Amino acid sequence: MDRELRNSIAPLVIVLCVAVLGTCAYFWQPEFLRKAELAAYDMRIKARGVQAGSGKVVIIAIDEESIRRVGRWPWSRAVMARLASALDAAGVKAAVYDIGFFDPEPKPAQDELVALIGRAKSLGLSPTPAFQAYLKERLSLTNPDALFAQALAASSTPQILGYYMQLGGSAGSKREMDGSSAGVAAYPVQKRLGGAAVRSGDETSDALPLPLAVGGRANLALLAKPAAGQAAFNVLPDTDGTVRRYQMAFRLMSEGRESVVMPLAAALFGRAVPESPPSLLLGDAGIAGCEWGRHVVFTDEQGRMILNYRGPGGTIPHIPAWRLLDMAGGQTKGNELRRMMEGKFVVAGVTAPAVFDMRTTPYETTFPGVEIHATALDNMFAQDAISRPAWAALADVGAIWTLCLACLLLFVRTRPLFSLAGCSALFVGSLMGNEYVLVHKLFWLNLVFPLLALTASFIALNTHRFLFVDRERRQMRAAFNRYLDRNVVQEVMENPQQLRLGGETRELTVLFCDIVGFTTFSERMEPEVLVQLLNRYLTCMTKEVMRGRGLLDKYIGDAVMAVFGAPLHFDEHAEAACRTALRMLTGLNALNTELQREGFAPLRVSIGIHTGEMVAGNMGSEERMSYTVIGDAVNIASRLEGQTRKYGCTILCSEATYAQVHDKFWMRPVDRVQVRGREGAVAVYELLGRIEEDCPVTYLSEYYAMLEAMESGNIAQALELAVAMTETAPEDGVAAYYRRLLEEKTHAAG
Repeated sequence: MDRELRNSIAPLVIVLCVAVLGTCAYFWQPEFLRKAELAAYDMRIKARGVQAGSGKVVIIAIDEESIRRVGRWPWSRAVMARLASALDAAGVKAAVYDIGFFDPEPKPAQDELVALIGRAKSLGLSPTPAFQAYLKERLSLTNPDALFAQALAASSTPQILGYYMQLGGSAGSKREMDGSSAGVAAYPVQKRLGGAAVRSGDETSDALPLPLAVGGRANLALLAKPAAGQAAFNVLPDTDGTVRRYQMAFRLMSEGRESVVMPLAAALFGRAVPESPPSLLLGDAGIAGCEWGRHVVFTDEQGRMILNYRGPGGTIPHIPAWRLLDMAGGQTKGNELRRMMEGKFVVAGVTAPAVFDMRTTPYETTFPGVEIHATALDNMFAQDAISRPAWAALADVGAIWTLCLACLLLFVRTRPLFSLAGCSALFVGSLMGNEYVLVHKLFWLNLVFPLLALTASFIALNTHRFLFVDRERRQMRAAFNRYLDRNVVQEVMENPQQLRLGGETRELTVLFCDIVGFTTFSERMEPEVLVQLLNRYLTCMTKEVMRGRGLLDKYIGDAVMAVFGAPLHFDEHAEAACRTALRMLTGLNALNTELQREGFAPLRVSIGIHTGEMVAGNMGSEERMSYTVIGDAVNIASRLEGQTRKYGCTILCSEATYAQVHDKFWMRPVDRVQVRGREGAVAVYELLGRIEEDCPVTYLSEYYAMLEAMESGNIAQALELAVAMTETAPEDGVAAYYRRLLEEKTHAAG
């Protein structure tokens, strides 16, 4: 495959592979990547700061101070009775307890009294009926469980107790709930989206993707019956131990039947809309949500609501339980507390760390468990739970492909530094866009997989660039650096589309430069000295060629062959060649000054320049090749260099070169010469200097007059002018040439 085509296709193939692998990984969800997304989600949640809530939920916190003031936990049911009565008196709408009351409270004094009465009866010491009635009344009044039950029964505020479920097992398990199942909050109706409602017992529960509870611990019957109901306080963390979702429904096996039951927050929310019975909404993939009349809470297919945490622990208002108890006992004025609690929905639970009801959330690792239920309830009131919409997977996969293709576009269209900046901007933009969607639209879209695909694409593309494209570029740069100026090489590297290394015909300018009398010069030197001297000369000449944007084609012994206009073409190649020739003479003069100080004779050079069409490209064998030019135009430049010795000048240019640069340089016609292999003579010109400088030949008008006299046949006048020029400038080789020529013609005629 052609190298250029391969380098064009390879990045596309790489990006497609990364995008496909990223898509497969997204649907496969490797554990470490899934946990990475969860961690990234937690960071985004924390980054947005504290969020405003509905203002309808408060927490009665059994905190460290409450335990210090009231007594160690668990408190007596008599204290809980006072708490229940205080909630009722505060005017709250409804309350739930993130607490279970599974066992009767121990009553050693009462039990001892009952034992004594029984012993008295066995001894025939039966108390009078009036005394028995009195004892029975006193026992009932001092029974903590009874006191709590009475407070629940007397409360006009619905108060729901929490219970614990043993999750796991199978539907065929024979385990039963310990305690009373009275009032367990359940979804009486399951409703298919767009379909008819069915009773919960008529639906095949095995088909519901909900956690299954087999057994557990419910509240005492004495307490469950007067309470407004019972609801599960189980909270299920993700696989990394962090609670991000709230399970809105469970499957519970109890008393030989299965039902779909509610957690605390759902049961309490139902008290806000008592006129609407709750329904479990079923979709094609599983659970769709929960419905209370016009109020709908959408969940994922497993019945989980993604919690929109308001902030760290304590963000939802906390009221210490001891303050409520003091208000109930008349020890403090309760106006402020009543204002805080009136019309609110209360979640009561333990927040003291020593009780160990602490959970890990996106905000912190010691988040009160009771506040998780309060957060879920607040989300339901505010209707602002975070969700994964049905189109989330499509958006995630679309982001993977979009970022991969954008990375490819930057890789192909820009330089490495700009592609890095562009990919960094894409990375940051994706972060910001994802955060915006999370904060303002409440949608959880995947962040890790798209950013991982972008990063992988960038790394893969740049690895390919380093191993293959840049290696070839480095090789090309190293090759071109040998015979091109570094600035030209940089331009070639930056604009490779302008470079054509295959054979093609172009109009270019070729320059040949050779040392005059090198053979005689070299015979008088030791080989080592000769090589050192030749290297110094070639370094000087090569420097000027590269400075003039020329291509150093080759060294031919002591000769230098340079091409202008290739491999990177530019229109001013003839001008560049002429300027380079003049600078070569300047550089040679500086070198000769050094050589003369070292005792060497000065060097003289001859230069031939021709412009014309020639074939340029990589030429050679399969094992070794180089970029060069061939053609008749190259031969003409070489012949012109040789003709300089005949005319005694330094630089000869062809008529084609003259036509392109005559307005930029001082030049004078020399002769018309016959070049081997071409029909007709070629006009040649001597390059004298730059037009912006004074002409080095001050008698140029006399020179042209001499040529006109020769052409008109006036040999005598031409000779007179030639003699005058040679006397004025004995070093003028062209004038000397014509003087000799005219003298020969005069002698021949005489």
